[in-house]
Amino acid sequence: MNNHRTISRRTLAKGSGWAAPAIMASAVTPVYAASAQPTLTSITWFYNASSTNGNVQPYTCNNKSQLRITQKTAGSNVTVSNIPTGAKLSNLVANYWLPVAANTTFTRVTSTSSAWSIPTATGKFVVNNNITYREYTSSYTPVIAVTGTTWTQPTPDAMDFVSSCQPSGTLASTTYHYTQNITLTSAKGVATVLTKDNGWANQMK
Repeated sequence: MNNHRTISRRTLAKGSGWAAPAIMASAVTPVYAASAQPTLTSITWFYNASSTNGNVQPYTCNNKSQLRITQKTAGSNVTVSNIPTGAKLSNLVANYWLPVAANTTFTRVTSTSSAWSIPTATGKFVVNNNITYREYTSSYTPVIAVTGTTWTQPTPDAMDFVSSCQPSGTLASTTYHYTQNITLTSAKGVATVLTKDNGWANQMK
């Protein structure tokens, strides 16, 4: 989870249902069964940039809609808890299924960190309620330094992306779906993928 006259009328969605993000962790290997299991939690915000509220730089879309993915809203974060002693974290990846037009691209909002790679289309899509959702993926590029039992993505590394101009002033749907995954490798070299999946209950308004 859980993304202004520039933002005030934009469609806003945080986590699951934009109220209390649904958080899931994938099954963890038995090596952690005797203690609290490692979990991945996060809050990411999505905005449907209203055509009447201006557009997000560097684009000027002439009253066309945009979709913004951001962690710059208060409370946004990615956190891994209950990290075992000696474990390492790597391969933090986000995947988004978005109701955007074909050939939509994303770019960083002006003055945004480059810690996350710009979302790129995978070429995959799903159809949900007769709406096509195109998959995009983005990776966290810094080396993750674990110094205790909890790691939280540093605030300066917050992502902030905006899509190219859409064909009309509204998106095809206010629904979207995203997942985030990270690999936890134990001191003995056992790798486990932790997953946060927000399902299809996310609504922009």
